Amino acid sequence: MNRKTLIVCSRPRLGAAPRTRLPVVPIMAALFVMPSFCCAQQGTGAGTEAPAALDAAAREAVIDAVTSKVEELYVFPDVGKKICEQMRSRQRDGAYARIESLDELTRQITRDLQSASSDKHIGVLVLDERLAGSHHVATEDDDEWWEQYLAETRRTNFGFARAECLGGNVGYLKLTSFEFPRAAGPTAVGAMSFLANCEALIVDVRDNYGGRDEMIQLLLSYLFEDAVHFATKIHRDRDAQQQRWTIPFVPGRKLVEIPLYVLVGRDTVSGGEAFAYFLQSLKRATVIGENTVGAAHMTHPHPLPDLGIVVFVPDGTTTCPATGTDWNGTGVKPDISVPADQALRVAHIEALKLGLRGETDEKARFDKEWLLRGLEASQDPITLSDTQLKEYVGSFGDRRFRVEEGRLIYQRGGRSEFFMIPLGEDLFRLEGLEPDYLRFQFNRDKTGAITEVVALYDDRNREAIRRTGK
Repeated sequence: MNRKTLIVCSRPRLGAAPRTRLPVVPIMAALFVMPSFCCAQQGTGAGTEAPAALDAAAREAVIDAVTSKVEELYVFPDVGKKICEQMRSRQRDGAYARIESLDELTRQITRDLQSASSDKHIGVLVLDERLAGSHHVATEDDDEWWEQYLAETRRTNFGFARAECLGGNVGYLKLTSFEFPRAAGPTAVGAMSFLANCEALIVDVRDNYGGRDEMIQLLLSYLFEDAVHFATKIHRDRDAQQQRWTIPFVPGRKLVEIPLYVLVGRDTVSGGEAFAYFLQSLKRATVIGENTVGAAHMTHPHPLPDLGIVVFVPDGTTTCPATGTDWNGTGVKPDISVPADQALRVAHIEALKLGLRGETDEKARFDKEWLLRGLEASQDPITLSDTQLKEYVGSFGDRRFRVEEGRLIYQRGGRSEFFMIPLGEDLFRLEGLEPDYLRFQFNRDKTGAITEVVALYDDRNREAIRRTGK
């Protein structure tokens, strides 16, 4: 039951990452990534001279420019018009009259835009030196940009933070972003090949802010046998639609017959949501965790250097043909709702339960049941009273069990002590023992008194020890 790990690569949590990625906004914002105003608005920066206070004319110019862009470009023209009407109404009511800094004004405009639209991709940023070139849409053919992009994304292993084989032969893949297949393709193929022999797969996008839809397409292609239409990209010009299909042939072996679980949470954003939404809508995966942000629209930045701002306007969306809609505003709703920090354990439990249904190999069944018992006890802890715990106190050869501060403690000879965690009726495991290879089953006589303890090992060996003292 040893676990195997291929990749372990750390990444900052959502909130810090989008700031550092601002130089590549031009290419990512048009796809599935969250602009930084959705997490924390940038300031003017330490050591810079404070800007001059805005006057009424400057405020009006900014608001007029923003509403003009939104009305011209927003993906749904009727919604864009209503957004602008609400903005102008607030302007007439004096909502912006006392705002004197550009930074504060862009913050307030962003809040109002998002409130009016329920769209997390719409907003305004102060145009600083990192965004000053965002009018230039970088591409893979831009050598200078590409080298910068490679240097940055290599540091996070192209978003492939972890690939591991958990107990019970359950695969685990943690994705923090979706990068260009040209750069990340070999890493993606290697990770999927490593996981190809697993009996179930858990894909973790709880900290995924989005990225390239081409990488989403590549990964989905490993999870469907034939070509599947999984998405349609719709732009403001309704005549311009693009279908996205999985690829029939990919390097290595596909994982089409195994159960699939996708982990989501409040830090699952944009492309991370897309990945979960497509798999859920196509009934290929069970989604576990917390409701996601609800940022579905594709966004382009529109710098206005004369005003010192850049306006992000969603001008497209992506629907799934299975639902005919997207997840904007609603987010991806999990099939199994649990706190995000419990989602991996719950998914592992679900995978083991399903695996046990058709398990015919005796050793494999024993291994899965052993793991499942421990995971279930961690998910739903069993509480025993002091009176119940004291029944287990005593000496069993050189093994000693005692109670201290409401916890049962195990020690053998002069070795390390371990707190004991109840797994079921008279069954315990040792807290902090890694790997979890030893458990204890207490046996009782006809009167209910404990007379022996059986040391159970994960290789199916056991050792019974009679009680020798109190």
